Amino acid sequence: MKRQLFFLLDRLQITTYERRTMITLIVLLILAAGIHQLEPGSHYDEDFYRPYEEKFAQLSEKARQQDSLIAEQHFPEAPPQAGTNRDQDALAEELNAGNEANISVPDSLEPQRDSINVNTAGAEELQKLPGVGSTIAERLIAYREENGPFQEIPELLNVRGIGEARLENIRPYITLE
Repeated sequence: MKRQLFFLLDRLQITTYERRTMITLIVLLILAAGIHQLEPGSHYDEDFYRPYEEKFAQLSEKARQQDSLIAEQHFPEAPPQAGTNRDQDALAEELNAGNEANISVPDSLEPQRDSINVNTAGAEELQKLPGVGSTIAERLIAYREENGPFQEIPELLNVRGIGEARLENIRPYITLE
């Protein structure tokens, strides 16, 4: 029988992948037929599951109360209430406004007032620039040591890791004195 099945599959000229796919589909059909024969609800005993459902309800209520306490600690002006949904567009705008503030305005610098001289600044000072980490700060210093001081701001594009977007982000915070 096994030999006949092998030669049948061989005559069909199907690949190993196709054989596996066919076997998988056949197994799934057999399982689906077996699941279909089970009567819905025949294995559910309300008395058995009632204590679990009650415990789940208690734990859920306790978790909601803890969430409310945490929300009151972090957002005392407007704690979210259980069962209410905030307007998703308003929430998205609020989150985006927070992200833009964190990305575009570094805490330690304000544009034009506290500018960093890229030709004299050390690595620690260069890292105060938005989007400049230790690696790029070291590259700026190495480029400056090899090629002399930067003559104009677009020359910063020659440093690996500084592209047009990053240069535009740091431009308000740098000088070349």
